[in-house]
Amino acid sequence: MRRAIGVLLAFALAAWALPATAQQKTLTWTAGQVGGGWYAQAGGFVELLKSKDPSFNIKVIPGAGIQNMSKIQQAETATFFQDVDQGRYPMFLLAWIMDYPDEEDILNIHFDSESPNNNTFYKNTEVDQLLRDALTEPNKQRRVQLYQQAEQMLIEDVPAVFISHSISYVLVKPHIQGYVLTPVDIALERYLSIDPSKIK
Repeated sequence: MRRAIGVLLAFALAAWALPATAQQKTLTWTAGQVGGGWYAQAGGFVELLKSKDPSFNIKVIPGAGIQNMSKIQQAETATFFQDVDQGRYPMFLLAWIMDYPDEEDILNIHFDSESPNNNTFYKNTEVDQLLRDALTEPNKQRRVQLYQQAEQMLIEDVPAVFISHSISYVLVKPHIQGYVLTPVDIALERYLSIDPSKIK
């Protein structure tokens, strides 16, 4: 038996963390080579950003990646996160893997203006209220609606560009019974059993 299950494991974001007074500066985005996927993707992101905020002046140029490692600013993990928290990068790339399958584990953690993990410095009082109301809403359907409203506002505000999510493919032998792939891609081995009659 073969099972292919797609789950949202993580989001990667390219976000700007500039104070309001610095948003007029010109940025250069060094992408891959002309004609390549990364270069085209960067161009698309720039157009998206400009459509939401024309004050962003971002020029895409070729040359990043293994062809020109000097264009990529690398940092030690501890230093990188300190710099992100202090808003030192105009743009950065991060990934997030959910700890548990709930909207709160992404939305409240990263986009509530008072969250310590709000590393894009995003602030929208309406989004804050929706997220906080959803956090304590006992009605499941109403809770989902509140999160969907907040998500729509995030899409319109573009505090982050969500690049990708991963898909998990799992092969399960016919004699393995009780396998369940959870929304956070963690198998629950305690429910597994073997059916000897199906072993070949």
